[in-house]
Amino acid sequence: RNKRRMEFRAKETKWLYLGSGLPIFFQNIAKNHILRRLSIWSTGITDSDMKSLCPGLKLNKSLTHLDVSTNKFSDKGYKCLASAITEMSAARAAAKSGLLFQSLVCKENTTTSPESWMSSLLSVPSLTFLNLNKVCQVQTARFFAQALAECLPTTKLKTLMIQRNNLRDEGLVVMKALMDNKELTHIDLDWNFIGLGSPPEVNTDLAQDPVEHRREVAERKKLEKMYYENGVSHLLIELLTAKNYHTFNFQGNILSKREAEDLLLAKTQFPYNLHFTYEPYLEYRV
Repeated sequence: RNKRRMEFRAKETKWLYLGSGLPIFFQNIAKNHILRRLSIWSTGITDSDMKSLCPGLKLNKSLTHLDVSTNKFSDKGYKCLASAITEMSAARAAAKSGLLFQSLVCKENTTTSPESWMSSLLSVPSLTFLNLNKVCQVQTARFFAQALAECLPTTKLKTLMIQRNNLRDEGLVVMKALMDNKELTHIDLDWNFIGLGSPPEVNTDLAQDPVEHRREVAERKKLEKMYYENGVSHLLIELLTAKNYHTFNFQGNILSKREAEDLLLAKTQFPYNLHFTYEPYLEYRV
């Protein structure tokens, strides 16, 4: 086999499902100098299992990609993993081994305190690809967005995937932080329901008093102007104009019809792939 392309996939290797299989493998990963890519997704890894993996991971000298998606570890596991990758990368840099740890996929492992590990992980200089799709719920979106925004200006990531994290209006914090980032070329913000959407309805049909009617119409126009000027399209166009992304995915977020028209018009100016959708039903969120 070509050692540089050798892969080890837990889904295809039955012995990893044995009760003693994972701990034994984790203990010996430090001695493995052939493995480049390790995929152990959906194998039920818990915080305790992550503690078994991380000591060996710190000493590993060959791994460049790790996929631990759809497991059962939480913030303790994330923190342990971030610390192990940081130490492993620092040791390799000091030894000048030439093999850099570059890619991490952690999607669908729920975090409630991302501030406890985000900074450590995103500060790894060799890490260029990070997938954190579907790792937080609505109630923790604010903490996730703030922790991520603090790290974005200095991270060396080239690709960041954060689909389906229910960021909603907290996503605007992330988008503003992207303005200060100089490294990212591929960004995936799909289905985070980012944006203000349509302004609240103002009752104009039932106003009998002409003065009251004019007041409500004026209020409606004021709200429309506020929502439009502070909506996501203006920030997105500003961001895309200032940067040189290869791909920017923004489907499933909240755009008014007017914003979608603005983006469609501006899209012709961008020399890269911009994906977005206008879904009218998204404007009427709960």
